[in-house]
Amino acid sequence: MQPDGNFVLYNSNDFPLWSSKTNGKGSTPYCLALFGYGHLTLYDSGCTDLWHVGSEIKQNPDGSCVTHDVRDGDNCKDRTYGFKGCGPDLQQGKICVSPGRPPAPDLQKDAQGNTVKCGFGASGNGTFVRCPLNICCSKSGFCNTTDDYCRVEDPNANPGVNSCQGDCGNTYSPVGPTPSDFKKIGYYESWNKEWKCLHMSMASVQNAVDKRKYTHVHYAFVGIREGFQPYYKENSFIDFINLHGVKKIASFGGWAFSTDSETSGVFVHATKPENRGNFINNLINFANKYGLDGLDFDWEYPSAPDIPGLKGVATPEDGANYLAFLRELKSKYKGSISIAAPASFWYLQAFPIKEIAEIVDYIVYMTYDLHGQWDAGNDKNSGHDSALKSHVHWGETKDALTMVITKAGAESRKIMLGLGLYGRSFQPADINCWTPDCKFTGTREQSNASPGRCTGTSGYISNAEISEIVSGKFSGTSIVMGPRYDQESDSYILTYTVNENPNWVSYMDNDIMNKRTSLARDLGLGGTVEWAMDL
Repeated sequence: MQPDGNFVLYNSNDFPLWSSKTNGKGSTPYCLALFGYGHLTLYDSGCTDLWHVGSEIKQNPDGSCVTHDVRDGDNCKDRTYGFKGCGPDLQQGKICVSPGRPPAPDLQKDAQGNTVKCGFGASGNGTFVRCPLNICCSKSGFCNTTDDYCRVEDPNANPGVNSCQGDCGNTYSPVGPTPSDFKKIGYYESWNKEWKCLHMSMASVQNAVDKRKYTHVHYAFVGIREGFQPYYKENSFIDFINLHGVKKIASFGGWAFSTDSETSGVFVHATKPENRGNFINNLINFANKYGLDGLDFDWEYPSAPDIPGLKGVATPEDGANYLAFLRELKSKYKGSISIAAPASFWYLQAFPIKEIAEIVDYIVYMTYDLHGQWDAGNDKNSGHDSALKSHVHWGETKDALTMVITKAGAESRKIMLGLGLYGRSFQPADINCWTPDCKFTGTREQSNASPGRCTGTSGYISNAEISEIVSGKFSGTSIVMGPRYDQESDSYILTYTVNENPNWVSYMDNDIMNKRTSLARDLGLGGTVEWAMDL
């Protein structure tokens, strides 16, 4: 101690290592930490403990470390949440000054001031908050299944340093026993007679069943009228129930039924405790009357108020009510029960999917429409970035399977891999730019892509129509590039013009679908499902 009150630490050669007049910052490369615990420690610039004096500080009885609140002028050591090295960024944080479990961070907020979704920072009390479906929680406190959220760079790093802080990893592994059979399911769109062409009669469906070996045909869709009473809307349903050599399944719901203002509340109300008994009795009577082999439900989606047609309709209880409805239906109905489920975390998180999988015979997993016009926007983090991406991207499909099976715990044999017999198309901003770095035009509600000759819907075009374009049979079309096989997405990309309007479309051909069928077997899935037979 010098006369002026300055405390100086010297080495054995009388060289000054540290002085209190440096405000605790020390003389490079040394720093000194003096705590109110009777313990003085000298560190080098790499925060290695060079010298200390005083009694060792012991961890707390509960296994946590003794902490120090970092103040201006303090130096630091490791063993704290998110610690990457000495620096000024830990001011007002907590660091360990003893062995033991490091402290959790305070309650964390995102850029909009909302509490983060997962991790220690989502609770602020040291409790780890898991993501829905047990998917990866990033170090920033957000949930996703991609490598950026799930990666662990260094298993020995301090907590909060790796990209992932909990439920890490996105490697697929099957769950449950292997399937006893392998299903091939096809949806039949009953409204195809309204198109200009591509009409598929039930005789053609029977021919497809015989030639392509379908095990199940889902008739899309049977309606639900007032009083939660099922009814068929098209005369083709009578022909449908006379199919032979295949399981005949009535499917209820679909995108339009689930989101149109006149019908969007049907599933919400039909599955409520006061209505589900009546709905179930009506379903069973309908199935028995027409000799059906099963019932399929395509509710898009429970507890999803962000969908325009569900604002003010969807409720937080939808998922639990859906589960209770399926459980009661299973206890009373002897036929097959299935549901359709989205391959998107945002919408799947409302499904108690593990419990549903334990009840139903199988789940139609919609691993198509991974991308579409709804991706329009300028927010890359949310996925609304107007990027040209394949709607059947295999890498994203594999991540979705990992989410529902490995993470959420649904048995592999209950999952049917979705195969889209159509393409999702866009109007590209630059017809010569076709990769995911390129952009498309339009808004989430309005696609500028040319409609198909038969299906007549912008942004959605059948494989049959794509084949016409490729073969030059679609009047007014001109191929710009392709079809080009894109290895990253395991799909084909085609760019073309229709009456000079530029178009970009991604799709799967028969070879890719056959390959994915083999992959579904290898992954222990229960089968495949095609949307749709008439495309």
